[in-house]
Amino acid sequence: YGSTVTYTCDPSPEKGVSFTLIGEKTINCTTGSQKTGIWSGPAPYCVLSTSAVLCLQPKIKRGQILSILKDSYSYNDTVAFSCEPGFTLKGNRSIRCNAHGTWEPPVPVCEKGCQAPPKIINGQKEDSYLLNFDPGTSIRYSCDPGYLLVGEDTIHCTPEGKWTPITPQCTVAECKPVGPHLFKRPQNQFIRTAVNSSCDEGFQLSESAYQLCQGTIPWFIEIRLCKEITCPPPPVIHNGTHTWSSSEDVPYGTVVTYMCYPGPEEGVKFKLIGEQTIHCTSDSRGRGSWSSPAPLCKLSLPAVQCTDVHVENGVKLTDNKAPYFYNDSVMFKCDDGYILSGSSQIRCKANNTWDPEKPLCKKEGCEPMRVHGLPDDSHIKLVKRTCQNGYQLTGYTYEKCQNAENGTWFKKIEVCTVILCQPPPKIANGGHTGMMAKHFLYGNEVSYECDEGFYLLGEKSLQCVNDSKGHGSWSGPPPQCLQSSPLTHCPDPEVKHGYKLNKTHSAFSHNDIVHFVCNQGFIMNGSHLIRCHTNNTWLPGVPTCIRKASLGCQSPSTIPNGNHTGGSIARFPPGMSVMYSCYQGFLMAGEARLICTHEGTWSQPPPFCKEVNCSFPEDTNGIQKGFQPGKTYRFGATVTLECEDGYTLEGSPQSQCQDDSQWNPPLALCKYRSTIPLICGISVGSALIILMSVGFCMILKHRESNYYTKTRPKEGALHLETREVYSIDPYNPAS
Repeated sequence: YGSTVTYTCDPSPEKGVSFTLIGEKTINCTTGSQKTGIWSGPAPYCVLSTSAVLCLQPKIKRGQILSILKDSYSYNDTVAFSCEPGFTLKGNRSIRCNAHGTWEPPVPVCEKGCQAPPKIINGQKEDSYLLNFDPGTSIRYSCDPGYLLVGEDTIHCTPEGKWTPITPQCTVAECKPVGPHLFKRPQNQFIRTAVNSSCDEGFQLSESAYQLCQGTIPWFIEIRLCKEITCPPPPVIHNGTHTWSSSEDVPYGTVVTYMCYPGPEEGVKFKLIGEQTIHCTSDSRGRGSWSSPAPLCKLSLPAVQCTDVHVENGVKLTDNKAPYFYNDSVMFKCDDGYILSGSSQIRCKANNTWDPEKPLCKKEGCEPMRVHGLPDDSHIKLVKRTCQNGYQLTGYTYEKCQNAENGTWFKKIEVCTVILCQPPPKIANGGHTGMMAKHFLYGNEVSYECDEGFYLLGEKSLQCVNDSKGHGSWSGPPPQCLQSSPLTHCPDPEVKHGYKLNKTHSAFSHNDIVHFVCNQGFIMNGSHLIRCHTNNTWLPGVPTCIRKASLGCQSPSTIPNGNHTGGSIARFPPGMSVMYSCYQGFLMAGEARLICTHEGTWSQPPPFCKEVNCSFPEDTNGIQKGFQPGKTYRFGATVTLECEDGYTLEGSPQSQCQDDSQWNPPLALCKYRSTIPLICGISVGSALIILMSVGFCMILKHRESNYYTKTRPKEGALHLETREVYSIDPYNPAS
């Protein structure tokens, strides 16, 4: 009895909130009416003080709140979350409103990983062989030697599972040449290969050249070269010829025309079967070939029929019978005791006649015969002949003759044949220009020429003649080609598809230097500088210029708010151009025309389109409506202007912004309307009216007095009285 008990609340569960004691802090033990022990009052209680704690509704992207949605939450309220399909919750699924009015743990995040970062052409990414790419992962890109990175070198994975910014690209870097070209592929070096290389018509891709380029890491570019397409000499045809006369290969594009020889006789012609002209082109592999097969020369047989033929006292030895067609032949033999006069064989000609004429079988005459048919005891009569110039006596022919007087005998007739020469003799360090034939006809002539560095001693030309015995021989001994005397100069060097930078001479002295440059689109194989050596040769040798393959250009870049004429073309040949244009409302900055160069790059960067804007002048006094100070207006915008009170609008109230950044019609002006000129005008007008009224009244009064006195006014007697007149209206209370 009499004990006292003191109550205290527990410590606050966290900073920012506390327990408050509600009721009496102390109670003591006393007695009630029943004389029993009771406490002096009820026990107090502790209440958590949280009335000032409020948490705002949490926000979660790509997810939703599973709990009841409120604008605000009280202390110790909890909220649960879930993510949209495909996203993963990172953090606690449930959070609590703490005493500071914040959520703990922090609001989770709904996120998803990124796909593997894209690869880039002619470059690589540094991903350390990662398999998973969580949000926040960064990937760095770099380009191969010979390429430049365009864009940001690092991309990041966002919580949305996307890479940002866009993946960079590796574009072709300009090669700054170091040293001469190499015609052998460098080993263990980075080489930027030539892609999309092509040659102009008439050329085909061949070997490559390599150029060392300046860079932190040495690198080479490959340059594809082109060689001219040629065709083998055109085919030779029987009974015809063509217009190509050389035995060398034929350049691409050369046209060869075929023609047939004249027919063997009048009325008979050779007909050309096939294409009369063929040209040197290329096949599917780029090799030189003729556009079509060579034509044929076919004998066009006339529609001929020769009549049947018979020889009296003779027989036909051939089995063919009438009708006889062109070139059909018939052989005859005379009966015993008869001599054949004419040819034993005749032919059907194009004019329906026999050639030669039909023979006759006569009792008297001569006919050809073979030597082995002569009897030993026969009587032979020699017939001598004189050979014409160019012919020689080479043998005899025999004829069998008979008549009634002499019976049968034989003729031995001398035969003349054309003189032939053996091929002309060959000479050292030279040759002749004659055709390659086994025999040369009498009168044929050949000419000799010497190799470079030799001169001709003797007759340049020889002719086929006959010797003392009548045989074919050459008109003299062949000439000789002797070593030329030592020169003291070098010949003028020439480079196809190139030119000299210094002057050209017919000959160059020892130690003279010539500087060569190749034409655009060609590459030099050899030294640019050559020197005339004391042995009359150029050292190092005269260079050659080889055509470079065309790389072509990729499709030009697209520009915002504009377009170009390239369309959907994927590759542009050198020399082709595109034109850029801007959409309406935009102006072009830069060159509109880009040309594809032989290096496979565009002649300059693409232009860009800037927005057309119109602005207001600095002096905008009096304008009440229709504009905003400092604002620029886009193309097509229309403004309507109004003036403040006391100002007058001069011009059209409406103007539109044009594509040249000017207003049409020009902007109107607000001019100040002053009242002073108006007041002055009214005052002057009123004074004049009063003055004129007073004068008029005086004139009338003066005339009236004159009317009664019958007198005329004297000259100069008229006076006007002027009084000070005020423009203020005395009846106007406002004045």
